[in-house]
Amino acid sequence: MSASLSDVGLYVDCAKSGADQLQGIITIDFASSSAVTETVSLTAEQVILHNGVKSLTMAPALKWSAANSQAPGQIPAGGVNGILYKEQSGAPAPAMDPCSLCPIHNNNVAPSIDVTMTWDHGGSSFSVTKSMASLGCLNMF
Repeated sequence: MSASLSDVGLYVDCAKSGADQLQGIITIDFASSSAVTETVSLTAEQVILHNGVKSLTMAPALKWSAANSQAPGQIPAGGVNGILYKEQSGAPAPAMDPCSLCPIHNNNVAPSIDVTMTWDHGGSSFSVTKSMASLGCLNMF
């Protein structure tokens, strides 16, 4: 079993507060060589925002989206593309305000983002990381 982060649609909403400022979805493609449905469970997720001067590590509350056609954690034989994980409320508060890394506070430079997700699959874990050059920021004024 393996996975890749095919799309990271996360953004910071400065109209919200604390951990709820990180919003959006992540799309995962799972590959499986099994001939039967397999189960995975997300065990850890980490988002790191960087702006050249500061960085912020967050533990978002990503959950299997109800928009998926598969039951939570179920990967059909051969794998599946386009599994959505949606940011939910309830993540721990970050050590600093994520909006402090946004362009209005950083000479109009958007922060970069690294996302790492780890799953358990039959007692073994596997992780995948994706880095992006810029993260969107909303409601900065």
